[in-house]
Amino acid sequence: MFRLALIVTMVFCICKQESADAQEMEDVITLKDGSILRGMIIETIPDSTTRIQLIGGSEMVIQMDQVVKITKEPKQVIDTDTESNAGKRKEHSRAGWMLGFSLGGGLANFTDGVIGNKSSSEGGGIGNVRVGRMIHPKFVIHVESQVYIREKTDPTGNGNI
Repeated sequence: MFRLALIVTMVFCICKQESADAQEMEDVITLKDGSILRGMIIETIPDSTTRIQLIGGSEMVIQMDQVVKITKEPKQVIDTDTESNAGKRKEHSRAGWMLGFSLGGGLANFTDGVIGNKSSSEGGGIGNVRVGRMIHPKFVIHVESQVYIREKTDPTGNGNI
């Protein structure tokens, strides 16, 4: 009984290892133009076409006369969070000088509510200028200035107030 259990366990482990190895492999098609397609081949018609499901889920049909070779290779998994892959991706960085400015304005008319009376108007403008330097990707030192100009006309017609 012990031998039978041992044999069944060994067969199970071997089959399990083979299925794990099959899951870790992918089909790789190398084309004449140098392109490499990775995924799972769904269908192959000899001397005609092959259909592959790419890693992203989309499918492609390739003419066999464009294929250099078809192989099975281990899946290439890139874990960007590990230290061994830290240099494989470039982080976005910010550095240097910055300059910003904005302008705006508006005009408003006011009446006293009586028909025929003159109205007063107010207008104004605002400007903003900003100059600074990035000293760290998350830190900037800058100087900013704002100017506001307001003009109001007198309803009696005597000009600006």
